[in-house]
Amino acid sequence: MNDLTKYGLLACLCVLCAACQTGANRSSTPRADLAAIFQVVEDLDRAENAGDLEQLLSLLTDDVTWMPPGEPALVGKDALRDWYNVDDFSLEISHETKEARVDGNLAFNWGLATGAVTRKADGKRIQLSNKYIQILRKQPDGAWKISHVIWNGNQPAADDQN
Repeated sequence: MNDLTKYGLLACLCVLCAACQTGANRSSTPRADLAAIFQVVEDLDRAENAGDLEQLLSLLTDDVTWMPPGEPALVGKDALRDWYNVDDFSLEISHETKEARVDGNLAFNWGLATGAVTRKADGKRIQLSNKYIQILRKQPDGAWKISHVIWNGNQPAADDQN
């Protein structure tokens, strides 16, 4: 077998492997993908409400980008672990999906998040009424994980109110 034939066969094999991989990533139906995404949102609520940071982090990609209002973006689980303060605050939150769409291995979900954050030291409670967007990426094992989150309040910031 000459070199040209070997390279031709290798190229065909690479194309076939790529096609099989693409098919494997897209084997679920859009309905199944949406159900899995809604489950991630429910699991996120459960982890945040329990103050279970490790469970929350398990729902995120390793390179997650977390964009809280009025603060720099946090990139990566380690940055989020340092920022997320479960020792001083407790959270009661519920995410209500308004729209979710899947396109291949990417999806987005936007909606409303309501609830309260309570400072453990003195019990001071702050009501939450936010809107959010989450971008999710389908993992090689078929699981969906959140890769990007941004949110802001539905009311003007205290400095903006007259």
